Amino acid sequence: MEPTAEQLIRDYLNRLSVAARTRLRSDDRRAFLARTREVIELRSGSPAMADPGEVQEVLSSLGEPVAAVENEYARLAAARSKR
Repeated sequence: MEPTAEQLIRDYLNRLSVAARTRLRSDDRRAFLARTREVIELRSGSPAMADPGEVQEVLSSLGEPVAAVENEYARLAAARSKR
């Protein structure tokens, strides 16, 4: 049985959260997870109505969670250094 779109999203966000736990501060992690969920839903639609195959394509385009967290860490570090 194929996982639902919501299950795929939840799994990805959980993996992202675990990866971010050691790299991002809690407020940065929450904001990153919220932005990522928004991007996923904008690209694939409401999780209740989204096609799991389409959601999987969106998640693949976001990259592996560890790499996505490293990119966010670098973005935040660059933004802080400009201040």
